[in-house]
Amino acid sequence: MQTKTTPIEAQESLYRLPYHWFPEPWLRQFEREEKKRIIHSLIHKHHNGVPSRYLDVGCGDGRWTSDIRDVLTDIFNKDIDTYGIDFSERAIGFAKLIKPEIKFQVSPGEDIPFPGSYFDLLTSIEVIEHVEDSSEKKYMTELRRVIHQEGLVLLTTPSWHLRLPEHHFRHYTVERLTRLANHAGFQVLEVRGQSIPYYFYPLRRMRIILEGFPKLWRIWRYTYKEVAPEKALNLFVALRPV
Repeated sequence: MQTKTTPIEAQESLYRLPYHWFPEPWLRQFEREEKKRIIHSLIHKHHNGVPSRYLDVGCGDGRWTSDIRDVLTDIFNKDIDTYGIDFSERAIGFAKLIKPEIKFQVSPGEDIPFPGSYFDLLTSIEVIEHVEDSSEKKYMTELRRVIHQEGLVLLTTPSWHLRLPEHHFRHYTVERLTRLANHAGFQVLEVRGQSIPYYFYPLRRMRIILEGFPKLWRIWRYTYKEVAPEKALNLFVALRPV
């Protein structure tokens, strides 16, 4: 009898290769650029001054860490001291190999190996849905512990409108994220939603198939936009310590 794979095991199995660095279809490239645009906007709007230290929690193979480091360079016109942590030794191995200029190390987000208030900018890009139910609150309190009182935390995660894949424990509503953030000692500065404004899986699947046709995907990409958080497939949350 085959043992059921846990979400953690399913995620680790993806890191046989640094899959986030593979060439992406046109629509995925457009999606990534849209996410970067929203992250750029939130940092530019809510961060106080120039960050001295930036941490990406749950960095995986480092693709988003690198992308956001580029965003920071664009906003502040300087290199920001950048760190990334992840529980996966394989993922961190790939990250160190691909981006040696970033300080990567193996560590779970529930036990961040830095002193309190060490960072003034922190991101958690589609990570909290990978955290076990029993560690969800601990994860958020660790983010609160290591962020400076005037710092900024950006958290992104799939919304409850998306079906749950095998490597996720849960997806979120705006209300659940807000309660979780407030309990950990954060105020919610802003919540933004992004992705296609419909949820039915067959329609989303059709859209993915059509991205293989160069002329058609250019039309379909315009359905990929910001929407009200309550209707979104992806949520972006800006947090600051209370």
